[in-house]
Amino acid sequence: MDNKTPLKTRGFLVISLVCLFYWIADSIWSYLSFEYSLRNLIFRQPGSYLDTFLLKVPPYQTFSRIFVIVLFIILGVLVIRFMDRQQRTESELRKAEEQFKAMADTSPLAIYMSEGVEQRATYINPTFIKLFGYTLEEVPSAEQWWPLAYPDENYRKQVSEEWQQKVALAIELKSEIEPMEVEVTCKDGSKRIISWGYITIGEKSWTFGHDLTHLKQAEERIKASLKEKETLLLEIHHRVKNNMQVISSLLSLQADALNDDNIRKVLIDSQNRVKAMAAVHENLYKSKNLSSIILLPFLRELTNSILTSYRLDTEAVAVEIGSDEVAISIEQALPLGLIVNELVSNSLKHAFPNRHPGKTHINTNRLNDENIQLRFSDNGIGIPPSIDWRNTNSLGLKLVANLAENQLDGSIEMEIDAGTHFVLIFKEDHILTNG
Repeated sequence: MDNKTPLKTRGFLVISLVCLFYWIADSIWSYLSFEYSLRNLIFRQPGSYLDTFLLKVPPYQTFSRIFVIVLFIILGVLVIRFMDRQQRTESELRKAEEQFKAMADTSPLAIYMSEGVEQRATYINPTFIKLFGYTLEEVPSAEQWWPLAYPDENYRKQVSEEWQQKVALAIELKSEIEPMEVEVTCKDGSKRIISWGYITIGEKSWTFGHDLTHLKQAEERIKASLKEKETLLLEIHHRVKNNMQVISSLLSLQADALNDDNIRKVLIDSQNRVKAMAAVHENLYKSKNLSSIILLPFLRELTNSILTSYRLDTEAVAVEIGSDEVAISIEQALPLGLIVNELVSNSLKHAFPNRHPGKTHINTNRLNDENIQLRFSDNGIGIPPSIDWRNTNSLGLKLVANLAENQLDGSIEMEIDAGTHFVLIFKEDHILTNG
């Protein structure tokens, strides 16, 4: 439709009214100046007025009348422009309302619009009708909505208090009201989890409801599935630990039945290695987090087990453990446990001959956001400088180097200064840190 057509018609009407108004004003002016009689004012002939105006009217009156004509023409143009702007504004407003209604009608959000202090409903979209079952004629007022949507009195009170807190916070911060998740009872009695949002524009209030029911149900199914998998993992770790304890017990029985001390020591070393791996699964079984192990309790349990296997008490050789709040993944805990087992076992066997009293220190700490350091030291007799510990015949030290460099992707160095010192540096598991 051409919006200019009615505008032109109204423009011609305005100009016609301006000319009529000027004709009346000019006639009154002529009457007051006594240039024409009342009869000429009413029954004058066409054309005679212009001649009289040009020939008999004094010049100052002619200019005055021209000025008035121009003034009324300008006034007419301004009126036309005002009407044009008003028409465009009304057209844009109607178009915006149509676009908003089209979006609201197809929106997945439930939309409820109300006006006035009583919050009388003036619009609800199809999603609102579908979710809650109320039509525009049936939708309850704000006062009626609360007991219908929240029939439980205690829950209704809880929702009301939380809503008032959010409104007060929004007023204090001069911000929008934060969305609130609630359980809403629909017209048919069914329950839905809705996230409500609310804004006010002038006297109109807009309430938006996002249906989270299916999302919450999916979350509950995922949580139940994860709980089931965690239970299965716990059972697996428990059974692995039990199986390793059986293997350790068999090795211990076999060692006790032998008379050859060398073979017995080999079996005890193997038993301790099995115990080190079993300690990992034992700590995972006790832990709330099935993907990581906190080092401090793990190292304490491991070293106590080693001392017990060598039939040593803490008065003969004291093992001191210090650790930051460091946790490592199960993939790193197994090789690290074996490394600590080999270092402690080697120290107990060789650093303190004739059961000489001594001390062993194990300290773990973070060097930075990526690297973890484990420092092992004892105050025993130390490894002779002439021995290349990486190429020795000792299986234990070979395991230490291999596990540190190939399993942990780290580095390990030995220092000899009033005993033996090993410094192991490795990167924290990225899977653990990202999790």
